[in-house]
Amino acid sequence: MPGSVRNSSPGLSATGTSFPSTWRRGVRVSRSTCRIASGSSPAARSAHASPLAALLDFATCASRFVRTPEEFANQIAFFQLDLTDPEFHALALEYFRVEREELRALLDDAVAAGELRPGTDTDRLARGVQVAVNGARVVWAVVREGTLEEWTREELEALLAPRRSGGGGGGGLMVLPR
Repeated sequence: MPGSVRNSSPGLSATGTSFPSTWRRGVRVSRSTCRIASGSSPAARSAHASPLAALLDFATCASRFVRTPEEFANQIAFFQLDLTDPEFHALALEYFRVEREELRALLDDAVAAGELRPGTDTDRLARGVQVAVNGARVVWAVVREGTLEEWTREELEALLAPRRSGGGGGGGLMVLPR
């Protein structure tokens, strides 16, 4: 194509920047945006009614940017790179590790605030939150009911309900503050 820039080096953009490094910057911006918007960063937590409200906001933040199953399919295409390319896998692994630490810190705060039962295994629950969020994405893309954010929030509420202080074993869904 006349006037277009072609680069024969695999993985390099026209500016000479590797695709993984560009992707890494995008992940950092995305994660920072969700941390700041949700309140998982210490400075922003006071904007939420409770630690669980901050956790729900943080855990559903990325789902706000996916409006259709087709947009989610595009994310799945990139996820294939995360699973097959060693450099991308290292980035994805680091992202999930940091995300779990953020979630665990918010769950620890929820236990300290009396929102979750004393003795709650927050490390295991943080892992459960990650599984619920990512599983909700796949099921929502197939079922196509409501928005991804609504679907994810409902799954998280179902996961957290039996662990809430005074939750009574989770006989029904409890609506958490938004």
